[in-house]
Amino acid sequence: MARISLAEYRRVLGYFFTCLCRFLRFRLFIFLLPLRRFMKSRITGLLLVPKDIRTADPTVGNDICNGHFCLDGWVCVTMGEENSVFTSVPPSVPWRNALLGFGWLRHLCAIDSPASRSRARGLIDAWFTSEGYRGLRSYEPLITARRIISWLSHSRLILEDAEESYHHHFLGILDLQVYFLIRTLPCVPHDHARLTCLIALNYAVLCVSGYEKSQPRFAHLLDQELSRQILPDGGHVSRNPGVIVDLLLDLLPLRQTFTSRNISPPALLLCAIDRMIPMIRFFRHGDGSFGLFNGMGVSRFDDMATVLAYDDTFGTSPDNARYSGYQRAGLGKSILLMDTGVSPPIDSSRRAHAGCLSFELSTGRQRLILNCGNSTGVGLKWQEAVRMTAAHSALTVNDSSSSSFLNYRCLQAMTGPVILSGPETVTVRRSDMPHQIVLDATHDGYRKRFGIICKRRLLLRSEGTELLGEDSFEDVDRKKAEIFCAIRFHFHPDIEVSLVQDKKAVQLCLPGSEVWAMAIGEGEVMIEESVYLSGVNDFCRTKQAVIYIRSSGSMRIPWVIQRISQSGEMDQKKVAPE
Repeated sequence: MARISLAEYRRVLGYFFTCLCRFLRFRLFIFLLPLRRFMKSRITGLLLVPKDIRTADPTVGNDICNGHFCLDGWVCVTMGEENSVFTSVPPSVPWRNALLGFGWLRHLCAIDSPASRSRARGLIDAWFTSEGYRGLRSYEPLITARRIISWLSHSRLILEDAEESYHHHFLGILDLQVYFLIRTLPCVPHDHARLTCLIALNYAVLCVSGYEKSQPRFAHLLDQELSRQILPDGGHVSRNPGVIVDLLLDLLPLRQTFTSRNISPPALLLCAIDRMIPMIRFFRHGDGSFGLFNGMGVSRFDDMATVLAYDDTFGTSPDNARYSGYQRAGLGKSILLMDTGVSPPIDSSRRAHAGCLSFELSTGRQRLILNCGNSTGVGLKWQEAVRMTAAHSALTVNDSSSSSFLNYRCLQAMTGPVILSGPETVTVRRSDMPHQIVLDATHDGYRKRFGIICKRRLLLRSEGTELLGEDSFEDVDRKKAEIFCAIRFHFHPDIEVSLVQDKKAVQLCLPGSEVWAMAIGEGEVMIEESVYLSGVNDFCRTKQAVIYIRSSGSMRIPWVIQRISQSGEMDQKKVAPE
């Protein structure tokens, strides 16, 4: 385990005490929560039902009615007793969070039968009986926020055909959730969880009677958080592309809820939505999937299609997302995405990766070069491994990452696996010409440890059929006489990879008849095993090309990736970038 520097130690110590104060305040309100049963509920009725735009599947709803809970890639089968699903051992943490967030109510709503309505009420009562006033995990702020949004969005399912006594009972439970989330809001870090909590509270004050006076306050807090977290180009401060979709699935119905109450939506809410939707197009490859950067996992095509259906402008995506720290280049059928950003703030870095200057390349609907991705269901060791620079198509130095992660378990329990330090200065120079696009970028992630500045130059040309690259570093204050470098290119599992030309080139056979190749101008290229996180809780084996270089001075490694003929012939003159 790498030792942390004094500056990193001070930073993590300060953040540890911040998290400790948040946790102690949260536990205090958990301890006092049972006292709420002696207080009168503020909610006296429902004013409207917000829309849930997430895709619902009646087949999943029938499974839930039969006791089969398939959530977040895991399945739990109950024995018919509604209480057993909340008392049984969860198969995974994501499954447990999905269960306690009640987002699965939309699948029961897709059936909309007396049996599904009765099942929904029974499961809500079972949860409240088992964890209503004492469930520490159930009342994590993000889970509580998701539960409030789900209950409000599907309150028609829950309350239709119900007895009047159940109406009062349900409103009392709902009031408990809203009350607790208001009290614990200061305990939530300034990441997407806090933004989701404020979205839930705005839903609550708009959709129920009894909290009307709080509406301006929570609208103002939402504006403040949107200003803090949504960047000018529409990206999220965490730099995770998937967070944009998750937030829009809640923000779009919230905008409509303001309109339904004849209340003008906050100006920053409207502006944030207008900026975020084009960024979905920015991160998409030709097959519609997102680039695998900074915690992005499996793309949810139905959610992306739902959000894009609300794009009234049908505007094109930007090519230079400099605030989010990404570049996009598209020529012909090829799309290139490149990470050119610094590490996110510590509160938003729990899922961020050390992938600065990594890139992904796709041609048509086939992804060619990518990063390993991420998933919350593959185990802690795999989650840590795929965050390292070696899990990205980028340059690594001395088998280390360009960012430093907090790896001490005793501190992680409080702070999470945050990034302690990473690239602080990333420069990008972009040149767009009629038939080629050039990206020149540098980062200083290895400067403090090794005294070098890493550089990468990418040139996409020939209608997207040729990508010329060059990886190098500049000595600033060399701290080691010899540096061991590895340049990695991770390939999609559908690609057949083979070495050719005495380990100077790699042939890439795509599904169908298209053949590409990668050649290098110095050293040898090796083929090694890699992984691609292809599912919510699974991964598949794939290959990577690695160029190993030992250098005691400056280093410059040119390479080229190009589409070739079926015979596999390559023009070696094209190896060095222009």
